[in-house]
Amino acid sequence: MSAPVNRIESRRQSHDCGVWSLSVYLGVPYEAVFEQVCRLVKDRGEEGLTQAQMRKIAKALGVTLISKRKPDLAEDYGMLLVEDHVVVLRNGLVFDTDATVWEVDV
Repeated sequence: MSAPVNRIESRRQSHDCGVWSLSVYLGVPYEAVFEQVCRLVKDRGEEGLTQAQMRKIAKALGVTLISKRKPDLAEDYGMLLVEDHVVVLRNGLVFDTDATVWEVDV
């Protein structure tokens, strides 16, 4: 039996799009990401996470995040910052924190 490509569940609390996106993108349980947030972020992410904090959390989970100025929306896989919100982009689909999936209009 094949493993799932991504495991999607809706977010747990407000302002947790960074935690949620890291969990989905890295393929680790939400709790594992949140544990690192509690360890590394002074306010436990209550007001959301900065890009620097997200990089630090990913590094603590064994992954180095790389930023792209102009992602290929149709082909790339990663986290996408949309204004003050983070979603997961995968091959032309955007996965949002409420478990909706959107097609990218490229």
